[in-house]
Amino acid sequence: MGEDTRTRVTILDDDKPGMLVFEEKQTVKHPANETDCIVTVNRVQGTDGKIKVKYRTVTMGSGDQSAKPGIDYEETSGELEFLHMESKKEIIIPILQKEGD
Repeated sequence: MGEDTRTRVTILDDDKPGMLVFEEKQTVKHPANETDCIVTVNRVQGTDGKIKVKYRTVTMGSGDQSAKPGIDYEETSGELEFLHMESKKEIIIPILQKEGD
């Protein structure tokens, strides 16, 4: 009838949900006279399926140079949802404007 044939099949492992990382690798510095601070979150090393992550702002430091919730910015929390193949989302932190700014 014919010769037996063989073939090799390689299945790529491309069904990974990925990891979430901040686009800005260091401390985010934001001008006080702009109304919104935008923090970008990237999904890397895979975008398969839907994933969710909760977030919230926290106070870091206590000196005069540290931003304070309710005075300098609005405390923010929520949940980011990445849909299948989605790789970028933004968190918006409202910056409170002082009179005269």
